[in-house]
Amino acid sequence: MKKLSILAERTIVFMVSLFNIIFILICIVSSLVPQSGYETFSTDSIKRLSAPSSGDSSGVNCTKYVKITGSNVIVYGDGFVDNAGSVGIIKGRKYKYLKEKTDPFGDVWYKFKYDADKTGWVNQNSAVIITEPPKGSQSCREEIAAIGRKYGAVGIQVAVIHRGVVGETYEYGYSIDRSVPMNPDNKIRAASVTKVVLGMTAMKMREEGIIDIDADISDYWGSRFCKDTTLRQLLSHTSYLRDLTFAKNKQDTLAQLKRNASYRPINEWLYNNFGIGVAGTTLEVAANRTVNSYATEKFFEPLDMDASFISGEIKNKKLISSLYNPDNSVSRHASAAASIQKRPIGGNSVFFAGGLTISAKDLAKLTAILANDGTYDGVRYLSEESVQIMETPVCIAESRGHDFVQCIPLRYQDDLFGQSRMYYHLGIAYGTLSIISYNPDTRDGVVVITTGASQGHDDRGIFNICGEIADYIYNN
Repeated sequence: MKKLSILAERTIVFMVSLFNIIFILICIVSSLVPQSGYETFSTDSIKRLSAPSSGDSSGVNCTKYVKITGSNVIVYGDGFVDNAGSVGIIKGRKYKYLKEKTDPFGDVWYKFKYDADKTGWVNQNSAVIITEPPKGSQSCREEIAAIGRKYGAVGIQVAVIHRGVVGETYEYGYSIDRSVPMNPDNKIRAASVTKVVLGMTAMKMREEGIIDIDADISDYWGSRFCKDTTLRQLLSHTSYLRDLTFAKNKQDTLAQLKRNASYRPINEWLYNNFGIGVAGTTLEVAANRTVNSYATEKFFEPLDMDASFISGEIKNKKLISSLYNPDNSVSRHASAAASIQKRPIGGNSVFFAGGLTISAKDLAKLTAILANDGTYDGVRYLSEESVQIMETPVCIAESRGHDFVQCIPLRYQDDLFGQSRMYYHLGIAYGTLSIISYNPDTRDGVVVITTGASQGHDDRGIFNICGEIADYIYNN
């Protein structure tokens, strides 16, 4: 009888242990099977995207987390507006993956079901759910190529900003010697659009208390000059300074600033590359570091871009493009650009008026910061006040026979490219023609960088090739 009791007890213990093991296995298996509602996930495998929030009239960005698996598209975040109207996105809900397709631009689009009878498409470059992926009509790419041929361009990069988010990029032609095709990561010396990025750098230093844009710059140089000169004046081309030759070091620039002959009797508008060089050099003197190192810390690295005011400081020098004149001769070989090196603090004035070497895609990220009142992808890079200062009109100026509003250092025109309002800047140097542009109301923008194109301009003072590409994209 005692043996039977012991046997029964052992049987019960065995059955309980077996039940516990089975229960644990069921829990493990269940955790591996996709469940509806919320789930634990690693952000390492999630694509972070931004898009305007639905019902948010201020246009503030919200962040989406889109995870594409073998069976589901999972969207984490709040609702947002697509091309067909509002689409409610429930945090953590899983969207059934249906299929995928590659459009003519090479982007992979994923189709998924997000309601009983609703389907949508999303790709890694767009946070906007749309009802159909681009047909490609090849229209945009073909139109850019046609415009490029029309004006004899050797290479073109274009980047598009949709509602504050950098989206499509387009390339045409070659980066080097008509043998290396232009790609979205090639780095091109972007010419005078550099001035806008220098302005953003000055605004960041203003926020951090390093400089006061309305203080006499002699306060930072430790020496009194003939006329009071402020960074606001320098960045808006309204200082007394003449347009002089760049100096190679801080001491020579200081000597220029101390000469009576370096100043004009009035401070009316004068497009002044030398003045921009003095502005950048003043920033270096005030911060006791190079502008390039500061901009890299505050903008370039956080935005995951390989960019520099000094082309030889580009990390991947194989991506640097050669620059071409309108007759397609080389104005600067990529190897020569890669050899240009930074100078000590205060000696880099020559780079600030036009030396920024960057891709259109990355330049569009910087432009989008302005279009978004200081933020990009949910991160604040400049205060709203700083952007307002940059957009503040200073005077009416004239270039190539057409008036525009000079800001700091942005320009402004109404009804440009069919947009009600447009902030922009142009660049021309070493055969490069470029434009950055954005509509502050829609937060749409277009960035164009070209090499080797003819340098004619339209009746608004915009280079023909840049204007025609921007106009086509804004209106299509």
